Amino acid sequence: MRKPGAGDFHNRVVIEQDTITTAASGAKTHTWTTLATVWASIEPGISREINQARQIAAEATALIKLRRYLAGITAGTTRVKYVDPKDSRTRYFDVKGTMNPGEWRDQLWLVAQETNQ
Repeated sequence: MRKPGAGDFHNRVVIEQDTITTAASGAKTHTWTTLATVWASIEPGISREINQARQIAAEATALIKLRRYLAGITAGTTRVKYVDPKDSRTRYFDVKGTMNPGEWRDQLWLVAQETNQ
């Protein structure tokens, strides 16, 4: 496997974490907090890499490769926000799983599903 270069990551994405706060009344509020803004590549469709993670392949619609490794990204509580510079459309991807290719800890692959919000 070839190690990707800087030119392979041409999408600027925001990694967001679901934060739950509890009011004095006991009501819970979900808000999305920015964890990091990084360069990434977004590859649509089911690819060979996603098929290797068979347990989550059925839910995946994209493979998002981050240029750097980030700790703390977990399935179910993390999403990726991408604003397409061509038409200013905002796209959201729920993280379904993570992969650390080659165990190098210098990049992170996110198996994700595109959502409406």
